[in-house]
Amino acid sequence: MKIDVAIADLLARRDFFSEEMKKKLLDKGFSEEEIHDHMEKWKSRGYLSDHDLALRFIQKYKASGHGPSVIRSKLFLKCRNPELLSLLNQVQFDQKEEISKIMAKRFAQADLKEDKQKRRIFSYLVRKGFSMENILDIFREV
Repeated sequence: MKIDVAIADLLARRDFFSEEMKKKLLDKGFSEEEIHDHMEKWKSRGYLSDHDLALRFIQKYKASGHGPSVIRSKLFLKCRNPELLSLLNQVQFDQKEEISKIMAKRFAQADLKEDKQKRRIFSYLVRKGFSMENILDIFREV
């Protein structure tokens, strides 16, 4: 019963991927077998869902203007499950449209004819996780 209280306490603060939850519970001194049994119980009740959490995670970072490569690396740090990483491919993600939105919102006044400005914007978009190919396509269109 003590492990259920620990799980409820952790989930009351925020959602966790199964891997994160397991690590937290191991740090608290619970056995692997005990953790596995209780986590399955919580999963069957719908309180632990890696799939749903991964989708929310992807949507959150997408909404904040991050590209697929940054989202993939951040998701990989949270959970190393290949099935969850493949969710990123299933989410509709038009990089060119996202880059255009960022360009219009953040760099509307920028002069793309000036090399220094262009490099600065290019670097920003690469750091945000967009592919160089799509960034260059947008630059050619503008």
